[in-house]
Amino acid sequence: MERASAVVSASIVLVAGVATLSLVETGHLARQMALHIAIMNVAAPLAAAWSPSRSSWTSRRWFLIVAALAQMAFLWAWHLPALQHAGSVPIHLLMMGALAVSALGFWVAILAMASKRRWAAVAALLLTGKFACLLGALLIFAPNTIYRLPLDDQQLAGLFMVTACPLSYAVAGIVLAAQALADLERGRRCATG
Repeated sequence: MERASAVVSASIVLVAGVATLSLVETGHLARQMALHIAIMNVAAPLAAAWSPSRSSWTSRRWFLIVAALAQMAFLWAWHLPALQHAGSVPIHLLMMGALAVSALGFWVAILAMASKRRWAAVAALLLTGKFACLLGALLIFAPNTIYRLPLDDQQLAGLFMVTACPLSYAVAGIVLAAQALADLERGRRCATG
């Protein structure tokens, strides 16, 4: 049942992404952002949903906090101009790997928490999504280019990010919240019935 939140959110992001990329012309940064989104918001939640088992330590609150902080730290670090300008293939591969691992850890923690503490998972999704959307908004509304690339490419990359945030984190949070409310209703019926 917990898998539904990850599968639904990843599927929506995938469909929206494919539709959007077929309609717009993208530059280097926008293509890179699309790849980040595919890794963090499609591949990671699907991999977490279909992982064979979750250990007891992944369902602990501290694991969710560490996973959320690591994901946000790597996301924001990756968007530092110094790393973007590094141009080194090993640095780019290292950062992509760090994003993938941290996103997978985050989604594993979300799904592990979803079976026992759905509201903690919902809060983590919404808080993490806000920080990702904030970064996207900074890319959109910066008056000048941050990365020595065309401003329209930077703005499109930011638009991709602020679109993927609600499609991924908010949708997963809504699915988990609906499941939590359904559990409460079932519990109420059992208590009164």
